[in-house]
Amino acid sequence: MIRLVLGLLFAICLAPDVAEPLNQANPLSSHDTSKEHDSKNCQRCQAGYFQQKTCEIPEGKPTCTPCPNGTFMKYQNNERKCHKCKECSKVVGFEEKISCSSINDRECQCTSQMFQDPDGEICSKCKDCDGRKVEKNCTKNEDTVCSSVRGDEANSDKPHGLGIHPDKTDIGVVLCLCLCLGPILVVVVLLVLIHRWIICKRKKKNSFEIKGKEKEFAEDSRQSNEMTAGKDLPDVLVRKATPSTVEEQRLLE
Repeated sequence: MIRLVLGLLFAICLAPDVAEPLNQANPLSSHDTSKEHDSKNCQRCQAGYFQQKTCEIPEGKPTCTPCPNGTFMKYQNNERKCHKCKECSKVVGFEEKISCSSINDRECQCTSQMFQDPDGEICSKCKDCDGRKVEKNCTKNEDTVCSSVRGDEANSDKPHGLGIHPDKTDIGVVLCLCLCLGPILVVVVLLVLIHRWIICKRKKKNSFEIKGKEKEFAEDSRQSNEMTAGKDLPDVLVRKATPSTVEEQRLLE
């Protein structure tokens, strides 16, 4: 009699679970046979849910609750809370790629013209090849790969003269020009200065000679004019100009 009563009571306790339709959707795993290693071996909650309350009977169903906003659970579990979704920090160059959901974490990616560092913590600006050939464009996970050849030399297969590296060609040419042409330019400048000095000296000498000749010519012309003027005077004037009497000579004495 006692066994019959206990059997009836046990059947009444299990009646609600037996009456539940098998095809009804519920947050519990219907095919997972794995159990948590606890004293009751409760069934697991589906992805997107967490176990709010444990089962009341061995191998029973716990109370499962959906993950709150901003959290997720991507596998069947007996966890007591969902995992927090990561944040995409714009400060270090990230933007959202996939939004956070109850079963998936939020995925982040670097913004345009930036790539994610190997450690995955920050984004860095893509490299600028600065006129060199781009061998590989910048991606979200890899930086730009630049060639050692400049863009205007990319289509040329000729070796660079004297084995000079393309990046150092300009500096090498400038240094070569300075070393080779510098002394030549100095000599040319000195020769020009010396030539101008000689010309100026000759001009001054010629100027002095011309002035001396002009002075001599002017003196000769003056004397010639005086002599010519003396010959042309009348004899009367000449006699008047010369003392003829004794009185005049005395007066002159």
